[in-house]
Amino acid sequence: MQRQGFSRSAVILHWLLAVSIFFLF
Repeated sequence: MQRQGFSRSAVILHWLLAVSIFFLF
């Protein structure tokens, strides 16, 4: 697992999506 940058971006995107869904519903 040598993808720290990608992992961080993915985590941020996932959090943003989760927050958006939570606020939408």
